[in-house]
Amino acid sequence: MATTPDLTWIQPPSTGLCSVLRRVSRAPSRIWHARDLLFTGLARDLRGRVAGTVLGPLWPFAQPAMLLVVYGFLFTTLLSMKLPGASDGAGWSAYLLVGTLAWSSLAECATRGASSLLEGRELVRKLAYPIELLPLVPSLSSTLLLGSGAVVVIVLGGLSGYLPWNLAALALPVVMLLHLGLALGLAWSLAGLNAGLRDVGQILPLLLTALMLATPVFWVASPEVIPGIEPWLPYVEASPFTHLLDAWRSVLCAGRPEVPCPPLGEALASLVPYSLGALVLGRIVLARLEPLILDEI
Repeated sequence: MATTPDLTWIQPPSTGLCSVLRRVSRAPSRIWHARDLLFTGLARDLRGRVAGTVLGPLWPFAQPAMLLVVYGFLFTTLLSMKLPGASDGAGWSAYLLVGTLAWSSLAECATRGASSLLEGRELVRKLAYPIELLPLVPSLSSTLLLGSGAVVVIVLGGLSGYLPWNLAALALPVVMLLHLGLALGLAWSLAGLNAGLRDVGQILPLLLTALMLATPVFWVASPEVIPGIEPWLPYVEASPFTHLLDAWRSVLCAGRPEVPCPPLGEALASLVPYSLGALVLGRIVLARLEPLILDEI
């Protein structure tokens, strides 16, 4: 008796709720089993950032050191801008420096993550490369470089007295992990959306600029500093990006009590649900759009 051939291998992944949730739950296992590919891609990405440069692997440390000098001179010596209750501008420049470093890394993760599936389409086609890894590589690379920059800020800031050493710096690995969770969740969502709708890549720079201006990167969310901001404070405080910057400032600026940020434990605890939520949501978006993604790339 003739048997019906098994054609399940040509069927696209199901987009049903159970199937999507199953792929989401298997994501950590898939990443772990593909860890060799992840480490290879990460090493290639890190090498590509410094290839052909004079300083080579020193650049990730030189850039934050340069920013430390520039921000310190500009706002402490030249402009003499101060935070409320501060005796000098060092707290203000530290506030801006940490916000700039953290936001730049997040924006890079979003931008590179959004285009990662399209740029790595040949890997998916020819090597069955797990699609989760393509946004993960630039997100992990950027977070590691941010961490190295934070170490430079801690060391040089402590030696110079610009950012006095504080035990809060020991929480650096924790805030890096939470930063990676939020950045990766964002990268996963944008990668899936951009693979099916190329308009996402076009509007993303404008969206990131708007989010940067709406997040206290270069300004302080305080009525004492910005009169009339009270009606908008609930929206600012509900933003995951505000909690991310608060966590970074709580770790790196704890030696300067005039820098406005919540206590370290509160800042990290507030960021946890946003980081985990972004991861889950991003993987759901990627799993839900996977059939369309595989068709498009």
